[in-house]
This record gives sequence, structure tokens and C-alpha cells, in this order.
Amino acid sequence: SSMAPVLLTIYTIGLLLFRIAEIIPLYAHHSRECTSAFLGTFVLHYFIFPSRRGTYLLHIASIITLVYTLDYAHPKPLPVAANGDGQYIGQTVVITGANAGVGYETSRQLAVDYGMDVIMGCRSMSKCNNAAASIDAEIQQSSSYSSSSSGSGSVTPLLIDLADFHSVQKFANNEALSNRRVDVLLNNAGYAPNANEPVNEKYGLDPSFTSMHLSH
Repeated sequence: SSMAPVLLTIYTIGLLLFRIAEIIPLYAHHSRECTSAFLGTFVLHYFIFPSRRGTYLLHIASIITLVYTLDYAHPKPLPVAANGDGQYIGQTVVITGANAGVGYETSRQLAVDYGMDVIMGCRSMSKCNNAAASIDAEIQQSSSYSSSSSGSGSVTPLLIDLADFHSVQKFANNEALSNRRVDVLLNNAGYAPNANEPVNEKYGLDPSFTSMHLSH
């Protein structure tokens, strides 16, 4: 319909305005790539395909692709510790769902770059051990050539099934946690149940509600 180009253009403008604070520093770091992308879109839209219907879709897709490609290529770094004084060294962080995704990357950066002691809680012990071994190797590598907080952290993999209260209690009573203060608790783990999945027979509760709310 005639409204489609207008609505899609408004969506694109809204996306750019919403993320303007991110796009400006991205452009500062990737000015050549950004300029090339915008010029390429302009040429495609107005010169190569000027009379074909639907070229506005190409224009909008190019901008959205640019934003998310630069996000992937240039992720935001964690903030530097105040005055670089290593104030986070030795602090204990507990992260659930730590073997993949956001949980893994947070565990890695806090242990490697901030020198923090990270307790990695995972539902699969084998995956948790593999993730911890990868981070520990990076810690050892950092410590070999740095005297700062890099390389002074640690990771400890622990089993926790958030759908099982007994597993949660066992995790909390583990020696790795019972004799130390927890400075940060990152409730990262999530659970997406399959359609028509029955309630947890042991507790009579929805497994996703148990995992993401009650256990956390």
C-alpha cells in the first residue's frame, strides 16, 4: 500500500534516533565503513534502481544491517575500574547460566580483565567445565605478560539446576560459596519451555517460573 514506504521510513528514523548515542561513537571508530555504506545505499536507491518498486526496502535494510553489523564488529567495552586501582580484584561474583552467551562473556571479562573470582553456575557440568577451562587459559595467558588486574582472577565451575530446589540449595551450601562473601550476584540463566510442556512433577510448578523467579 501507499502507506508502507512511509511507515517503514518512520520505523527507520525511530531506530536511528533510539540508537543515536551508539551510532555516533560507532561512526567515530568506523567512519570509512559507515560512509561507504551510506553512499552505497544512496547510489543503489537513486541511480541503479531508481524506478523499481520496493527500493525503499533496500534502503531501510541497508541501514538496519549497518547498525547491527557495527554492533557485532565493535561491541561496547566494560568500563575501566576507577583510577585503575584494581578495586575489583578478589571480589566474588556468582553468575548463573555462565557457560554460554551473556553469562560466559561476562564471566570471561570479569575474571580476565577485572581480576574477580567468578563462580560459574551451570546446568550442564561438562559444558561448565569446558567454559571455565577456556577462561582459565586466558587468565593464565594474561598473567604471563601483565602486572595489572588482568590475569589475577579465577573461575570456579559449579553445578546448579534452577528447576530443582535441592540443586539450588546444594549450590548455595557448596564450600566455594559458604566460606566467602558474595559481592555480586548475576541472575542471568533463563529457561524457555517447549510448547505444552507439563509442570514440574516434583513441585507442581511451571519449570520456567521455577527457574527464572523462585530459584533466583
